[in-house]
Amino acid sequence: VTEIADNAFSSQKLENVHTIVIPNTITIIGDNAFKKCSFQNIQFENNSNLIYIGASAFEECRNLNSIIIPNSVSMIGTSAFKMCTGLTTITLSASLSSFNNSILQGCDDLVNISISVDNQHLTIVDNVIYSKNMQRLIYYPSGKTNETFNVPYEVNEILSGAIANNEHLVNLNLYNVTTLRESSIENCDNISNVIGNYVTSVYKNVLLDTLTNTDKYKDMP
Repeated sequence: VTEIADNAFSSQKLENVHTIVIPNTITIIGDNAFKKCSFQNIQFENNSNLIYIGASAFEECRNLNSIIIPNSVSMIGTSAFKMCTGLTTITLSASLSSFNNSILQGCDDLVNISISVDNQHLTIVDNVIYSKNMQRLIYYPSGKTNETFNVPYEVNEILSGAIANNEHLVNLNLYNVTTLRESSIENCDNISNVIGNYVTSVYKNVLLDTLTNTDKYKDMP
């Protein structure tokens, strides 16, 4: 067996199953393969050959609390772990070439994110995901509890949906950021102070439902 098909176990609660073990022969986990299952743990056999985790593959697996993604995985589909509300820890793979923020959307208890230093495309600093060269901010966890976030000096662009649904942020210093992509900062209701001296490009829906009046801006063009 080399593939777990789309929808293979979708919505099958597997209530008596606490741990699933993915054989090392599996190369693809299909879309929605384990969506809405109730197991707590996923383990991958040693020498895994897994390459692709499909879209919504583990979406709404609300009891899942941690996962270590094999280093062989190069692609994770959109919403793969969306609404895994019990997820607190995830380790991303060394081969992962890109990251879409929807992968972890709604994982509000997620506080520990790590990745191999051997990854050539992504890096993680203080549980925030950036491009390897630190020029793009890709994902800021919605469950991160810091009241202040000082964006690293190297960052010049915040990608769509990167900072979203965080109820803890109060102060946001954009430092050298020049570009805010569409909906790059949204639904962070408690942000009251944004400093962005160098922002020159702002796409639509930035700060949507976050800053409701211009009094909350400081030094924004």
